[in-house]
Amino acid sequence: MRASGSLLSCIKYEFVTIRAAIDIGTNTVLLLIAESDGNAVVPLLEKQEIPRLGRHVDEARNLSGESIRKVETVLLNYRDIITRGYGDIPVIVTATSAVRDASNRDYFLEYIKKNTGFDIRILSGEDEAEWTFFGALAPLVMQTDQAVLVVDIGGGSTELAAGRKDVLQQYLSMNMGSVRYTERYLKHGPPSPRDITACREAIQVCLENSVLKTESGTVLTGVAGTVSTLAALCYNLSDIEAARPAGMKITSEQLKEIIAEIIPLSSEEILAMNPGVLKGREDVILAGLLILEGVMDHFAFSECIVSTGGIRHGALIRAFDR
Repeated sequence: MRASGSLLSCIKYEFVTIRAAIDIGTNTVLLLIAESDGNAVVPLLEKQEIPRLGRHVDEARNLSGESIRKVETVLLNYRDIITRGYGDIPVIVTATSAVRDASNRDYFLEYIKKNTGFDIRILSGEDEAEWTFFGALAPLVMQTDQAVLVVDIGGGSTELAAGRKDVLQQYLSMNMGSVRYTERYLKHGPPSPRDITACREAIQVCLENSVLKTESGTVLTGVAGTVSTLAALCYNLSDIEAARPAGMKITSEQLKEIIAEIIPLSSEEILAMNPGVLKGREDVILAGLLILEGVMDHFAFSECIVSTGGIRHGALIRAFDR
């Protein structure tokens, strides 16, 4: 038996196996290798690459050959890491918005299967929200009866999931993401005031059309690259993985200050702010931050708790035992 006190505050679990989860997103491909008993997750290794599979999917509805080959390269590297370091362990590979929206998704799935051996499961918006919810709470110490709203700002979509630690009560998947909204509204950098206004208005409309409600006392928890990168910018972290910002709090004021600082900058100038954490996100981070701003304003949250969990953590909790 191993104690997981570093993650779940003196609670002990008996971990039965080592598993791996790979999350293919619109912007990133993430690897998690962890011990899991189906209730908790203790990470052993995490990796991130940014091949941006969903570049131009919003407009073209097609995954480009170049992007598919980049993802193939990442997956082959991850396969090598898994087999060399951990042997023949269970692996689940998921894909989200970019693949869901692509007209050539069947080709993509067949190509990846043929060239890497991985079977990819395309998550529905419901699955994505559910797995994100439980994955987000996995690294955090929270009371079972605490009401939580989890926001996952991806490249192509944003998921909102509300509930308590053991129960998902509401979920929502919206087609707004950092890559999608950059390509729609913030194509030219620095963006004009009109561009910023258009992006903010689109975010507001999307949220106003949602039916998700929060109760008094709800805590906001944010996952994925936008939120982790924001934490790094707010707390001067040069390496997100080394710093492990889970549990850090970001206030609405801090968020708005970073947005105001970034708006007049080119992508190159944004990257120069913190190359270690912004590389690969410098041209889409503003759209992601505007989405987070919209969520916090819409639901009247004054702060957001950072989680380093996500879909891949939720996959290890939810997928293997079904």
